[in-house]
Amino acid sequence: MSYRAGFIGFLGLPNAGKSTLLNSLVDEKLSIVSDKPQTTRQTITGIVSREEAQYIFLDAPGTLKSDSGLNPFLKSEVERVLEEADGIALVVGADQEPSDQLLELIEHIKSSKKPWICVVSKSDLKAPKECLDLQAQLRDEGVRVMRVAPQKTPKDTRSRLFEEFYSLIPENPAPLFDTDIYTTETLREIARERIREQCFVYLKKEIPYGLGVRINRFLEDDKVIRIYADILVEKDNHKPILIGGGGSMLKKIGTETRKGLEKLMGTKVFLDLHVQVRKSWTKDAMFLNELGYTKKKES
Repeated sequence: MSYRAGFIGFLGLPNAGKSTLLNSLVDEKLSIVSDKPQTTRQTITGIVSREEAQYIFLDAPGTLKSDSGLNPFLKSEVERVLEEADGIALVVGADQEPSDQLLELIEHIKSSKKPWICVVSKSDLKAPKECLDLQAQLRDEGVRVMRVAPQKTPKDTRSRLFEEFYSLIPENPAPLFDTDIYTTETLREIARERIREQCFVYLKKEIPYGLGVRINRFLEDDKVIRIYADILVEKDNHKPILIGGGGSMLKKIGTETRKGLEKLMGTKVFLDLHVQVRKSWTKDAMFLNELGYTKKKES
């Protein structure tokens, strides 16, 4: 068996289960997970180095139709993944009925002429007839369809999918990244996403998606990592909801984030969170650029 190394892009609609699948394959809590759309905003890179190959996974944001706010950036991330990947895994939730948007994405993947498979995640859930019909249609077209349940059977998911992914990436004489790392994300970037994840967990539907996180300072020494961050909201009335009575909500978010970061980083973490109102920040191009939400320039 020849050695291979390459990039596999995860594409799909919001809530398809891409981030859960990535975490299962990497066997680390890398990509944040939520039952809400737009959880993933920037492409997350996960790396798995095995004897036969190095797999570099690119977890793209879910595809959206709207062109307002952050959505142009999210769309550009999807296009970037489609361009840079050697092979594509279309991730479809077993509970997701086919939509015009999903069918358009499938045609977009086909037009790329890149090798691809369809991964049906959450296969422990009951699939609507329309979803089963789509899977049958793809199989008739020669597309490999894999049904997996990464949360229920992570080991089985990994063993089956790595075998499939091997055929999607090219032969290479050596790994493309250091085999000791599992992501190219920095600790600063991971901290920002973990804060945002806990906001999604605790705020549920009270705060819409005009919520961002800015890391102001990230200081490391031998004993503790000190993180100073702002949680950004677009409206004045969102601030007291995020803070909570007597600061209770902000404390919950901070405590759970800190626990997760200490487990990940293997050291004590000091986390200082503040809430800041930045009206219409999702429409401010300069501020989006400051937060890293910048569309890739055309070459």
